[in-house]
Amino acid sequence: MKSNKFKNLINGIDKFNNLEFRLLKEKIEERIYSKRVSYILETAKDELKCPYCSSKILIKWGKRSDLQRYKCKNCKKTFNSLTNTPLARLKRKGHWLDYANCLKRGLSIRKAAEECDIHKNTSFRWRHRFLENSKFIKAKKLGGIVEKTHIKLKESFKGSRDKVRIESKRKDVFVLYGIDRNNNIHDITNKGFSSNIINKYYKNIILENSLILSDRKNQFTKFSKDANLKHTHFTENKDKLSYNEKSETYKYQFMEWLNKKLRGVATKYLENYVSWFRSMNEFRSGIKAITILYRAKSIEKYRHQPQKMTRFI
Repeated sequence: MKSNKFKNLINGIDKFNNLEFRLLKEKIEERIYSKRVSYILETAKDELKCPYCSSKILIKWGKRSDLQRYKCKNCKKTFNSLTNTPLARLKRKGHWLDYANCLKRGLSIRKAAEECDIHKNTSFRWRHRFLENSKFIKAKKLGGIVEKTHIKLKESFKGSRDKVRIESKRKDVFVLYGIDRNNNIHDITNKGFSSNIINKYYKNIILENSLILSDRKNQFTKFSKDANLKHTHFTENKDKLSYNEKSETYKYQFMEWLNKKLRGVATKYLENYVSWFRSMNEFRSGIKAITILYRAKSIEKYRHQPQKMTRFI
């Protein structure tokens, strides 16, 4: 049965001016999208269990913000499907899919804020919440011909007010890449660069009988020798098997995106940006906005290996 408030709203629509009607339309659309996002996240559940004690003995406990709440009969705590996930307590769900689409396109904070009609500080907070799980979603294995290379960056305190920005005090930060000929990518962000570090992260990643192609850094040579892997250095001759087309293309496009489109990033967030760029290149046709949203919630069900014939943007 229609309430009096609803009837008054319907009867009063004809008296709205253009601005009032536009604001009403925007509010309705945001509400519709909020319900849609809530439905997507609810129906994309991992195995339902209590995030506090892992018990599966649950009962429904009402709804809030379009999300079903549950109560654990073991620890008596209540929760919803976003509790203890990076998306917990974020508001304005009606804009989440639009924002995920901005991440898909690699937009800057201000451009994404403009497109989603949110504050730039909200855009920055959403960016790193949406990317929090991305660092765990990378190729588990590399095989065949594996190109190994690195990028050296200077430590950056962008956005920080309590750090002394003296060039001589800025340390080196390294991004290590392993890319095979199927474009499977496994990257590491670290403040050190040694054969021990490479061995620590790549020992169980690279399959036996693989061929390592690298630049002329002794660290890669020593790693290959210790891991009993064939090794050769890059050549500039495109006709040869050891031409480093994939790694150099990937490095160049990453640095172009990082420096020109984003204008540099703070070192403390660098791993998120490395993972973000990898996810944009993970699928041949590009990652879907809805996949970004799923992964922001959980990586258990959506931890996909990079697919063959992926693209570099």
